Amino acid sequence: MSERPPVVNYRLLLATVALGGVLAPINSTMLAVALPELRHDFNVGHAEIAWLVSAYLIAMAVAQPLGWRLGDQLGRGPVFRTGLALFLAFSLAIALSPTFEILILLRTCQALIGAAVIPNGMAMLRETQPVTRLGRSGGFIGSAISISAAVGPLLGAGLLELGSWRYIFLMNVPLVVAGLVCFALLRYPERGDRKPFAVDWAGAVMFAALLVTVTLLLNSLKGSHSGLFLIGVIIALPVVAFVFIQRQLSTETPIAEWQLFRNRSYSAATAYVLLSNLVMYTVILAIPFFVEEVQGKGHAVTGSLLGAVSVLAAVLAPIAGRASDSMGRRQPAFAGSLCMLAGV
Repeated sequence: MSERPPVVNYRLLLATVALGGVLAPINSTMLAVALPELRHDFNVGHAEIAWLVSAYLIAMAVAQPLGWRLGDQLGRGPVFRTGLALFLAFSLAIALSPTFEILILLRTCQALIGAAVIPNGMAMLRETQPVTRLGRSGGFIGSAISISAAVGPLLGAGLLELGSWRYIFLMNVPLVVAGLVCFALLRYPERGDRKPFAVDWAGAVMFAALLVTVTLLLNSLKGSHSGLFLIGVIIALPVVAFVFIQRQLSTETPIAEWQLFRNRSYSAATAYVLLSNLVMYTVILAIPFFVEEVQGKGHAVTGSLLGAVSVLAAVLAPIAGRASDSMGRRQPAFAGSLCMLAGV
């Protein structure tokens, strides 16, 4: 007989996980509106300002598998709570960044911490709710994420009108405090079957090096670096990839459960998430510069356009979640893929 999920306050659990889940998207879309202003304030080029986004996403990609593994080993609740507190601390530090280099460093650290919050929040849902409720739960969280992504640009534009991009990171204070309060009231029950603490830090470093090398290659292809630099990156990429693969094959604690990709459904779903996020973040990065630097329009126009990207998703996510509970996951996912293709 399978173990019954522990009893928790469902609505309070949804609120707790949602407040943790919205931190990454709302920070990304709020900051997107401010990218042109940041470029001028720190006197950097488009290639440099793009690293503010790239470094954040690379850190998130590297740290999410590690954050999930830490939750397995240390408990979902402690990792989730500590992640929220540290995210708040880094947000306050970012608001005081004196140089562009420090801004990127602190923003990357913020991403590393945020990456521990997201997977453990979703794991809290999975561990405490029956399978028949996971679709509607995921739909609610997806709707909250979409709403935050839609509201983020408008909030960012409003805060810029108040005088500074630094106010953007202070918006995290009420969100994180609300998340910590909800978690304290939830009293999430921890399970006793934790694994020994072991993380493949070397593998994480190699994964980060691989993603950085890919990013450098993409930047070099558009002519932002010399031909010699491009040749060096082309040579380095297969070397770094080989070392990373060897490390993952030889270690007892790889940074992710790579054998999951043997499941075709898992591989297809992962590829879908990867490609859809690639489209979304490309749009988020490009629109502010096009609207403000090419068309000469203001922050309000940028915020409205970026906000419109996520409005429909916020409405449809709960509906799609309930549909997946009743008819299965495959058909709603396939229909969503066709809609995205038509939109592109």
